[in-house]
Amino acid sequence: MNGLYDRALSKQARSGVDAAPDKAHNFTPETAQKPIPTTIGMIRESFLASMAADYAPCALTRCCAAARRASHWHAMKLWYAPTSPFARKVRIAAHELGLSNRMGLLKVDPWTDPRLRALNPLAKVPTLELSDGSALYESALICEYLDAQAEPPRLFPAPGPARWHTLLRQGLADGAAAAAGRLFAERRKPDSERVPGMEERFQQAIDAALDALEKDVPPFGDPLIGDIAAAAFIGYLDFRFPGTGWRATRLKLSAWFDVFSARPSMLETTHRAAS
Repeated sequence: MNGLYDRALSKQARSGVDAAPDKAHNFTPETAQKPIPTTIGMIRESFLASMAADYAPCALTRCCAAARRASHWHAMKLWYAPTSPFARKVRIAAHELGLSNRMGLLKVDPWTDPRLRALNPLAKVPTLELSDGSALYESALICEYLDAQAEPPRLFPAPGPARWHTLLRQGLADGAAAAAGRLFAERRKPDSERVPGMEERFQQAIDAALDALEKDVPPFGDPLIGDIAAAAFIGYLDFRFPGTGWRATRLKLSAWFDVFSARPSMLETTHRAAS
């Protein structure tokens, strides 16, 4: 911009505008004590006004584009329940990807809110409502969608051994979290309504999953989706069944979970009892 201004000033000088300033400003003794607007100042003001007019549409276009992007993201809403391990998994993933502040949260009771079934035929959380009114459900799909929005994607590796391994860990952890949820529901039933053998089956699945994770402890550092799913499962286990003693024989997994639990994504998504 300075180069353009200098050229404009030089052109005015060559044209002789400043050759006779007394005539240009009607200089007389009576006006000698008054401020005299200089031709240079006039040129500068005219030039800046012209540049502002030229650049204003560009700035407006950029602002409108940013507003459209913000509108797109803020229109994306996560329907969730604060006690759901799968909803927490999605929230952890969004936080790790730096997307949590672009995703609205809508707390819902999936058992009683008819709005959720209108959006998701299964009436389950989590459900991600997109800006166009469509919906994604099942936590694995939602997490992969969020990862695709990140730059670059980080939670789902490209096809190959690393991807299959982390997807397997996610499947193990999600299955164990589902077993923990069903065990909690079974124990809340009156004795007369409990199905014989169900509690034992769910507990066996939970214990076997913990043993498998102990043998293949997730690495420290930036997580993949399988690591996030494992943390969500163990966090739910501690939330619903505190003091079960799962750590006593799984020291490596316990140490990993203690470190992972200190991540901001975990602290920001801690389970809350339903109100």
